[in-house]
Amino acid sequence: MPWRWASGRCGLQKVWGLSLGTSKHKLVVMNPLQDFGKILLFFGAFLAIIGIILLLIPKIPLLGRLPGDIVIKRGNFTFYFPLATSIILSILLSIIFSIFRK
Repeated sequence: MPWRWASGRCGLQKVWGLSLGTSKHKLVVMNPLQDFGKILLFFGAFLAIIGIILLLIPKIPLLGRLPGDIVIKRGNFTFYFPLATSIILSILLSIIFSIFRK
């Protein structure tokens, strides 16, 4: 069963029906589904943010049509390589991640 130590007052302490005596620390028994629930909430929020971004991308002007983007059209074949867009997105993501790292 998952558990962790938590600080508490001296005296008789009960955590989920466990009598743990006169220690200044108490044993807290954690529900194993709590961690799973937190993970599901995190991934749900992450997917919602990605969905919102994907809905807003077509409304951003010039994204994918910058001067450094490479487009080659030959007959029924089209090769598209967004070089300038990739560089700009890389710089923006680097700035955002450096802000959150601090």
